[in-house]
Amino acid sequence: MRTKLFFLLFIASGILLGAGIWTYSSMVESVTTTDILMFGVLIIVVAFAIFIGLSRLQSEKRGQPSEDEMSKLIVQKTAATSYYVSLYLWIALLFFYGHRNSETETAIGVGVVGMSVIFALSWFYHRVRGLKS
Repeated sequence: MRTKLFFLLFIASGILLGAGIWTYSSMVESVTTTDILMFGVLIIVVAFAIFIGLSRLQSEKRGQPSEDEMSKLIVQKTAATSYYVSLYLWIALLFFYGHRNSETETAIGVGVVGMSVIFALSWFYHRVRGLKS
């Protein structure tokens, strides 16, 4: 249990440290709002992964299976909802970035990070609200 917890926290801190070094080294003159926003979203995504990992470790410690039928249904419903909402995200990104002369990599990065945030929010929604038949 302690080894798995250490490994989970080690990986999460490594991701945050690597992203922080990469963000710091890619800054030209000063920190922009986009840099702060992207790093903040990365922290939220890593915190979500730590939360999922800790909840599975606690379930394992209690002797429960880490993946039961309810959690599988929640993940399935979350995937369907986040896919549906992500399609609208990509349409909005195409609309806003299509009219500007901006880099394609920025739009793709915003889209991928937005999809992960949408997945985390829809997972939280379905976990709190429950599944309707």
